[in-house]
Formats: sequence, structure tokens, C-alpha cells
Amino acid sequence: MKLMKFSILILLFEVIVAELALAAAPIIPKITPPITILKCLGVEEGLIHAQRISGPVYLINAEILNELTVEESIQVKNEYLQKICSFKTFTPSLWILRDLLLRGENIFILTDDAFGGKINPAKATVVQNLIERAPELMVAYITALQALTPLPDCLRNNIPELQEYLTKYNYYENEAGSGQVLYDKKLINAIFNKLEKFDSIYVKCQADSERLKKLEKKRRAEKEAREAREAQQGPL
Repeated sequence: MKLMKFSILILLFEVIVAELALAAAPIIPKITPPITILKCLGVEEGLIHAQRISGPVYLINAEILNELTVEESIQVKNEYLQKICSFKTFTPSLWILRDLLLRGENIFILTDDAFGGKINPAKATVVQNLIERAPELMVAYITALQALTPLPDCLRNNIPELQEYLTKYNYYENEAGSGQVLYDKKLINAIFNKLEKFDSIYVKCQADSERLKKLEKKRRAEKEAREAREAQQGPL
């Protein structure tokens, strides 16, 4: 079992430590078969509540669970399910979010014996709603994750593709017929590939934050010393 390697996180609040750990490299739990997407999300939800997390992972898990429980028979294809439920690199809800943006409905089994092996309209509707919400959930996750970092522009400075995605989202979210721009595979892959290194990004931002604090402290000391000298000299 492995938690994200954040040596400096001992300086942070316990809840933030748990949030950051679960966000990038969570504990790997044992899931009893048969494995289903709702069971994986439920296990993730249990970890979230056990660690009293209320940040980005909680947000995405809750939203995806709420959508999928509308039609509980929805299942994910095994080739994707194994990765999603592995709890490796990302938690199940983040893997689903990534796959929704990259592969859409292709990760789901939408056919149903009750419909003669054809697509179940109820399943298709739930999945389509989730796909349409994926860009919104992506932005919500990134915004919440950024709030946990030491610098206000930590993620955008270290993942430049994020700024491009956020710009597109803000421009296109209300534009009819332009939604596919928000499912840019190259851009999304680049973002998630860098999110895999979130621990390194956090450490770098923490170091930058400490450096800036020292610099600001030095500037304040120099200013106070200068003002003290001027006060001693009196008016010219």
C-alpha cells in the first residue's frame, strides 16, 4: 500500500494531506468480485469519508456517483474497468473523468438483453448527460485542486495546457455546436499525463512559495531599515 510521497505535507493540515494523497496516489484497497463501476466508486467514496475529505476528489466522486446511480445497471467494458478500479495513478472517479473526455460512450456497455441486444435508451441518456458534463467536472476538479496548492498559479505554471483548456472552456461552454473543442484528445492527454506527476509539481510549488516568502521578508526588512535610517537623519 502506497501513499503519495509528500515529505513536506507533514506541515499541512491533516485533511489537506489526505486530500492530496488520495488525489494522486491513493491507498490501493481490495475490491471483492464481481467488480462493477458502482462498487469501485463506492469503495472510493468510503475512503473519502474515512479520511474526512471534502476537496476535489470528493467533488468528482459525488457527481459521477449521482449520475450513474440513476441507472444502476450501467456497466463499463472490462478493458477500461480494470484500469479504473486499479486505484493506480488516479482514483476511479478521475479515471472515469479522463475516459469520458477521451473516449466518451465507448467505455460503457449500453446494449441490453431486455432490448434484444440493442442500446438501452435509459442507459444511453445517463451516459450522454455524464459526457456532456465532463468538461464542467474537469474544470471544477482543477479549480478545487489548485486551491490546495501553495501558489495561486501553481498548476497553470506547471501544466501550461491547463490554461489553454480553461480558455477554451470559458469561451465555448455556452456556444452551441462547438462542444467537441472541449474534448481535444491531445490537450486532455497532456493534462492528465502531467497530473500523474502532481507530487513533484506540489513540491516545486512549495519550494517556490518558500523562496518568495523569504524574498518578501528580505524586502520588508530592507524597507524597514531604510525607513529607520531616514527617520534618524530627520528632515533635510
